[in-house]
Amino acid sequence: MDHQTPTSKASRKIRWALGLSLAVNLLFVGAIGGAIYRNAGGPGLDRYHAPDLRSYGTPYVRALPRKDRRDLHAYLKKNNGAGRPSRAERRAQYDNMLSVLRAEPFEVDAVQDILKAQGAAAHEMQTAAHRAWLDRISAMSAEERQAYADRLERELKKPKRKLRKPLRD
Repeated sequence: MDHQTPTSKASRKIRWALGLSLAVNLLFVGAIGGAIYRNAGGPGLDRYHAPDLRSYGTPYVRALPRKDRRDLHAYLKKNNGAGRPSRAERRAQYDNMLSVLRAEPFEVDAVQDILKAQGAAAHEMQTAAHRAWLDRISAMSAEERQAYADRLERELKKPKRKLRKPLRD
């Protein structure tokens, strides 16, 4: 038979209450600290969002009529496909970057070469997209361009979409 004195039952309850109180306080302090840490960069500079640097082309494309968006995508896929690296080639560039980052001694020039190749491919695709978009806008009537400008304005006023949070260590 277990012989417990009233003081041992009371002290156990007090320990549980203190432990629970400590846990709640730690949760509260963690939530406040996390909010401060996340927003420490000031307005528009938190850890999860660039300072409103959404893709410059995204609003322009979203404001196009659905058929024009599809046509633009199909055109870029057909006419710029030969000039851009395949998915396998892009994956190989990332794998190469991982190898270079892990190598000793670290070779800055190798990193710059990879970034330069990736940047050139992105620039080529962006230039083709600009050209195709401008061709479509140039073919619009004045009324169609006005309607497009109205849709673009509405698109630009939409709130930012939340981005995925980065991985943590």
